[in-house]
Amino acid sequence: MGAHGAWRGWYHIIGTTYGTWLQGDRRGWRARHHRQYVDGDCRRPPEPWQFDCELTWSRGMMRRDAVLLTGPQRRLAGESLVWRLARERELLVLACAQTHFHLLARLGGCDIRQAVGLAKKHASHVLSHDGLTGGLWGKRSRSVPVTSRQQQVRVFEYIRAHADQGAWVWTFRDPPIARPEWDACLPGPPQR
Repeated sequence: MGAHGAWRGWYHIIGTTYGTWLQGDRRGWRARHHRQYVDGDCRRPPEPWQFDCELTWSRGMMRRDAVLLTGPQRRLAGESLVWRLARERELLVLACAQTHFHLLARLGGCDIRQAVGLAKKHASHVLSHDGLTGGLWGKRSRSVPVTSRQQQVRVFEYIRAHADQGAWVWTFRDPPIARPEWDACLPGPPQR
């Protein structure tokens, strides 16, 4: 096992679009740094009424509407994330859905939050040129260490199956994302 219990540095990263998973969400949620105990999770959600006050407060704190990606925006956001991450990291699969993304990448030995944050920043920049105003992503992403080859295969299939639900999906079997206009964003040749 590598850093933080990750098998050979592999991580399953999950990120959401702005305003689509708030404190008090009926699917279950976690307070930052677990400052508040929340019973339940996405598999065992809390009672529907249990955190209505927190959900109302969270919605009131939003500065704009939640971001729901259209089909073309999913593709553009997904391509942007793949292009940015695959330059420096080993990426197996990425799915970009209406409200979130999943990716499976080897991120051992680096600052995961920084690597994913730079990719999210690039995707936000690209979509802002496409007309999406305001921020694209919610704060932070969740990184789950992959602990074995079997789990890696299960996560890969789980992410790839998002195509059946309308997500844009890219796998390592697909051609690399080639966008010459984006190459000007980063100095020097791609790092491997």
